[in-house]
Amino acid sequence: MPRALVDFETAMRWYQRQQPDVSDRFRRAVNDCIKRIAAAPRLWPRTEEGTRRAAVQRFPYGVFYVESSDKIHIAAIMHHRRHPDAWAGGFGQRFDEADDD
Repeated sequence: MPRALVDFETAMRWYQRQQPDVSDRFRRAVNDCIKRIAAAPRLWPRTEEGTRRAAVQRFPYGVFYVESSDKIHIAAIMHHRRHPDAWAGGFGQRFDEADDD
């Protein structure tokens, strides 16, 4: 299972336990964020790891991704307080080799 999906499902379960309607709002906010990324993938700046990070509106999460010539690869959906090393090392590569234009 892709890391971003694991991140998303973990956060959804946490919000579901806290308050079910908040989990629905979180799901919609993440989906909206991904749609914004798809519409304008180069809008967000690159991180030190070479990914880009788009903030999820109204939630303390970011969607980390890389774009290639024809695809967007979602690397992680991570709480802002987690250190990027928590997921970056799990991919066996850095993302700074992605297309820079």
